[in-house]
Amino acid sequence: MRRRPFFSFLLLDSFVFFSHKKKRTMGHEERWNRQRQLYRALRILASALKSTRLVRQRRTWCHAVLLAVAVRSATSPVLSQGGDWQSLFDGKTLKGWKITDFAGHGEVNVENGQLLLHSGLMLTGVSWTNEIPKSDYEVALEAMKVDGGDFFCGLTFPVKDAFCTWIIGGWGGGVVGLSSIDGLDASENETTKYMKFDSRRWYRLRLRVTKEKIETWIDDEKIVDQSIVDRRISLRPGDIDLSKPFGLATWQTTGALRDIKVRRLAADRAENTNPSPAPLKALFLTGGGYHDYKNLAPHLTSHLSKLVNAQFTTAFDLNALTNASFADAYDVVVYDVCFDDAPDVVLENAVQAVHNGKPAVMIHCAIHAFRQSKKVHEWETCCGMRSKVHDPYGRFTIVKLDQHDPITKAFPDDWKTPGDELYQTISIDPQSHQLLQAKSPRDSREHVVCWTYQFGGGRVFATTLGHDLKTAASPDYLQLLANGLLWACGKLGDNGKPVAGYVGKATP
Repeated sequence: MRRRPFFSFLLLDSFVFFSHKKKRTMGHEERWNRQRQLYRALRILASALKSTRLVRQRRTWCHAVLLAVAVRSATSPVLSQGGDWQSLFDGKTLKGWKITDFAGHGEVNVENGQLLLHSGLMLTGVSWTNEIPKSDYEVALEAMKVDGGDFFCGLTFPVKDAFCTWIIGGWGGGVVGLSSIDGLDASENETTKYMKFDSRRWYRLRLRVTKEKIETWIDDEKIVDQSIVDRRISLRPGDIDLSKPFGLATWQTTGALRDIKVRRLAADRAENTNPSPAPLKALFLTGGGYHDYKNLAPHLTSHLSKLVNAQFTTAFDLNALTNASFADAYDVVVYDVCFDDAPDVVLENAVQAVHNGKPAVMIHCAIHAFRQSKKVHEWETCCGMRSKVHDPYGRFTIVKLDQHDPITKAFPDDWKTPGDELYQTISIDPQSHQLLQAKSPRDSREHVVCWTYQFGGGRVFATTLGHDLKTAASPDYLQLLANGLLWACGKLGDNGKPVAGYVGKATP
């Protein structure tokens, strides 16, 4: 009889060890704690079953039940003790989630790796059904407003023994904050901020909860830094209470969510509340005729990397674009090309990448490119402007159309290029935001030379300036490109400066 507990413990040890996702990286202390918890649960279950005739009559069946309980317990999701991100969404199913029973909620489904919460009468959401920490943890996800005018992400989360909701885009679309602090909701406490959110653009969200504070980031810019010492944390009264302990919701808005993950904070990470962002990964596509790209490309990438925290991968052809997933490994794609033609699949993949949300930067002849392609109109639509010819090479003066836009805020008034080609504007999309303009020295017609554009889910920054090193050597021009790239990636502050962590190594 004395050997049976030991034998059972060996069985538990095997189940815990071989069913754990990390297997041989599981620490001894974690493994020992799980063994004790499982063994204690099995002893309680066995004691209860012994009082019935079931054990006496069906010993074999009972052992099978105990074995199944052990396997189920050992293989259930358990968060690691610190450091490793663990995914909460597999991109294919609602495994681990349940649709929150909000009255009049919209449809919830998974599509193209996204969790879609469709607009309902009021709230639509999902709630997590497995373990979630109460303190010293981080949550990260990406969220996009697909359609609607209110919050596209309401993240409800535990704070010790209380709960709180981080609202993104509430109260008509612009309020960000925590509901609630000392009974005041996200629209009326010290965490309240007003931000502009573009539809069909992905935003990176991050939440950190420690014993002392709640912190949040949007695209690595810190938004909330709220002490919770001696403060009352609660939910706003209403149906959002159904999201406890951990849930995501929208209000009369269709939102898309992806890459939802959580991690416990190790002791040292819980103390370090200033995460250092990784450099932006930029694919710099260049090549074609009529330009000195062999010298232009290294000049631009080396100087831009001094202005922006970014790493550039340069390709002197379009071979990468034959793969539909060519942009997945990058944060932004820069096009400085002048190819007359390209295979249909190349332009289809390039256009689709931007439409799906990949930021793009278009430089000079990229606006003129692919003139002989059957897909040229799709490319022009992606760029936000149509242009076919340019004035003769020469000097011309640039006029700033928007004095307050962060991209051009510091750009000089009446700046004159030392030599460039003035591309003639045939048509520009009404949704394009015009930043710079030039008057033709030849016929006095005015042409837009710099603009921004939202194409589907992707931001596009474009300029027709930059034919050769005369313009490209100008610090003002380089800063214009740097600001445009940062804006496309959501890393340019309203003050025209990079957000924290995205300043380059040095000024050229």
